[in-house]
Amino acid sequence: MTPVSPFAPSTFPSLASIRGLSFATASLEGRYHPRDNLLVARFDTPAATPANTPATLAGVTTRSSIVGAPVVRARSAIQQGLIKGLIVNAGNANTCTGTQGVNALSAVCASLAQTLECPENQVLMASTGVIGEQLDPSPFCHAFPLLSFNPPNTPSPSLSPSLWEKAATAIMTTDTFPKGSTRSLTLENNTYALSGIAKGSGMVAPHMATMLAFLFTDVSLPASRLQHLLEKAVEGSFNAITVDGDTSTSDMVLLISTGQSPTLSAHQELLFSEHLQSLCHDLALQIVGDGEGASKIISVHVRQARTQEEAKIFARSVASSPLVKTAVHGGDLNWGRIAMALGKTFIPLEGDRISILIGDRPLYQQGKVCHNHVAFCEKHVKENRVSITVELSLGHAEATVYASDLTHGYVDINAHYRS
Repeated sequence: MTPVSPFAPSTFPSLASIRGLSFATASLEGRYHPRDNLLVARFDTPAATPANTPATLAGVTTRSSIVGAPVVRARSAIQQGLIKGLIVNAGNANTCTGTQGVNALSAVCASLAQTLECPENQVLMASTGVIGEQLDPSPFCHAFPLLSFNPPNTPSPSLSPSLWEKAATAIMTTDTFPKGSTRSLTLENNTYALSGIAKGSGMVAPHMATMLAFLFTDVSLPASRLQHLLEKAVEGSFNAITVDGDTSTSDMVLLISTGQSPTLSAHQELLFSEHLQSLCHDLALQIVGDGEGASKIISVHVRQARTQEEAKIFARSVASSPLVKTAVHGGDLNWGRIAMALGKTFIPLEGDRISILIGDRPLYQQGKVCHNHVAFCEKHVKENRVSITVELSLGHAEATVYASDLTHGYVDINAHYRS
């Protein structure tokens, strides 16, 4: 049995309830059975709107050139900006499954649409798991009519803390703990809620990860504004993490609004954006902390780059380097590997102009080793949170990427993933 991450919280956080959101979970035969491995979410809009009006949808998906059928469907729905039901299954990615996989996805979504009495194109499915295995729609279609949504669709429904945790657990694959985060804003006597759950542990790299994140809010904003705010939040969070440098075929982050709180003003939208960025950052760090086999969290800060894009490239190169990650795991102060990782980007650099800081102390500074800081740096690299800062002396741009270390545990998990 895989040990629980040392960064797992002692208890699942108490997440703010979202008006109009209800969950149901179930255990289907297959991978991760008998625990719940299916999550279904239903979205209800304010009573003043026409019956069965869909919620508002924004989303970001993987940039991989090979994607699963659920991602293709999600991209189409994101363009429409509407959603009524969401299905999340753990264990089968429904990727590289051809026409049969597309048909299976359509059958599953049509079945839930019938249960929810909504158009089929307002139902999405998110999947992670083994690539290349066909998805059997039958267990889903049999389960949907039997689901009991909680809370029921009543005037003042409230999601219990235990229900949030059940939902976050149902979407896990190799994760060792369920991930959740929440924010609340009180503005002009109105309270706005924002809560999210996520899964992710391996095949995690910048440009998203083998990760799914579902963010729910009751704010009232058009889909175009939600999309803008989500893309901004994702760039500094889910697009700034790596466990193993591999980009998944199945990733998506969805932001769904039930619109049950008053419309935000321009000033309130800015405050909401700050909370959204904070929540995404929290969930992204939880994913890094639960990286397969992870024992340390590494933050790589690159400063003084020519452009932000170059800063990101340098930071990702260091954060994704197996040699850097294994050195950090072993507590080995081998800063030459950091220099190597910068150089392999092939972006012009001068080694005698860069500085490398471990913690907040320079270890190598423009051509010279800072021997008086070696003892401090050796101690810092043995801690469970390690900070690496690189100063390039080229400009004023900067970027940060977060990573886990690379351990024997990662190899053990991935050598036997399908067995």
